[in-house]
Amino acid sequence: MNVQKGMKNAKEEGKWLGPAPLGYQNICSHDGIKSIIQKERGASILRISFEQIANFTHNANDAYRNAVQSGLSCSQSNFFRILRNPAYAGKVKITGIGKAESHTVPGLYVGIISSVTFDKVQKLFCKEVTKNDIAYSHRFPLRGFLNAPMRQSIESKQVFREM
Repeated sequence: MNVQKGMKNAKEEGKWLGPAPLGYQNICSHDGIKSIIQKERGASILRISFEQIANFTHNANDAYRNAVQSGLSCSQSNFFRILRNPAYAGKVKITGIGKAESHTVPGLYVGIISSVTFDKVQKLFCKEVTKNDIAYSHRFPLRGFLNAPMRQSIESKQVFREM
């Protein structure tokens, strides 16, 4: 219990415990204080991926393909976990024990992306995107403006088959 309490207190202070996430590396200062810093090669690839998704220029699958082509080495499922990890916005996640709720606190390290960019990506994954959030695309000019209920589209397919 003392170990759990000590780890929780360290996280509450914003310290990163454990191995560094992809795009970061563990360091130890001259004082013996451990932390994480950005590993520039991986961090820049992940930064670009987050920005592509947040700015609606690429979907998550295309951003993953671009990241792998740029030199990122991780699986697609790990990439999706990365997109949901608040560590990349410079936050430490504290899981709730018992009845306590999970929450995040600012970390003692610099995030790869801004909190605003991270929140935009999370909003996409939570499917809370509004019409005003969707960027115009020449390939799909009516995206976000037309909705066809499933029943109507099935009925219209049957009508076209009968013709």
